[in-house]
Amino acid sequence: MSNIASLVDAYETAKAALAAQTDMVEKLKEQILSTNMDIMVGTNVYLEISLRERAKFDTKLAKKFLTDDQIKLCTDGSTVYTNIATNPLSKLQKAA
Repeated sequence: MSNIASLVDAYETAKAALAAQTDMVEKLKEQILSTNMDIMVGTNVYLEISLRERAKFDTKLAKKFLTDDQIKLCTDGSTVYTNIATNPLSKLQKAA
């Protein structure tokens, strides 16, 4: 097998492994977020969950209204989980 063929095959194998790991990470993330905890402590690391508020503005609907109160009715707010960070436990112990 040529070096190019080996390179192509290795790339495809790596992509498949990454896809499997990405799927596992997403499933774990769902479980972590379902706990509704801000900080979770493991044996070697702890997790910090960061939140960001996001609002959606419906401009088509807003055009039908003139007052500020009516425009606020067109705004839909939601919470978005933006980051789950792992940190060494020593960092948590120093913060306490």
